[in-house]
Amino acid sequence: MQRFAYFCIYIVNVKLNTMKKTLLLLTAFFIMGSFAACTKETESSTEETNTIEEMKSAEETNTVEKMKSTEETNPLEGTKWKLAGIVDTSTNELMVLEPKYLDDFFSRVYDVNDFYTLMFDKDDAFTGRTTTNIIMGTYTFLKTDLENLDKSNNEKYVTNSIFFDSFGGTKLGELGDGKLWWDIFPTIRFFSLQEKELKLFYNDNKNYFLFKLLEPCEPHLKNQ
Repeated sequence: MQRFAYFCIYIVNVKLNTMKKTLLLLTAFFIMGSFAACTKETESSTEETNTIEEMKSAEETNTVEKMKSTEETNPLEGTKWKLAGIVDTSTNELMVLEPKYLDDFFSRVYDVNDFYTLMFDKDDAFTGRTTTNIIMGTYTFLKTDLENLDKSNNEKYVTNSIFFDSFGGTKLGELGDGKLWWDIFPTIRFFSLQEKELKLFYNDNKNYFLFKLLEPCEPHLKNQ
């Protein structure tokens, strides 16, 4: 800016006719204006870039914090459950899955007490058993705290979201109602946890798997 001022003084004092001096001064002011505009545009672009980067950084930080919060507050992690049966919310009737008992042949191979069990491990992994098959996979827990009304007794209860992202296991022939587990389990979307009871809802919350707590256990990583 100082050099520009010296240049203008020089034009005024140089021995040129008035017309030439005017043209030179106009040209100088035009160049200076263009330079100032470019500088301002560059500064504005830099500010916008910095703002976008700050927003991205803040968004990533929030995402990480939410993930950490979810991990810290996951009430299912490290618990093991035994299925009591399937409940119809309209009647509150419980259907116990078969087999309840095993004949002499199957009792030599299987223990009915191990049937229909589920364990939630660390790293969003789960393991369990139907009748003859071992199951495993991963799940996503989302804390939604949705309030619901149990029409059978007019009591309120809270549900959170759960999605079984992957679900698989061994492929032996099932006993009794074992196939029901395979058909229903991937459709579960919500759960309710009350003291020593776990309810996994499906069919638009019209039915649920009712589990009883077997034991708190030391969870392990799925890659161990």
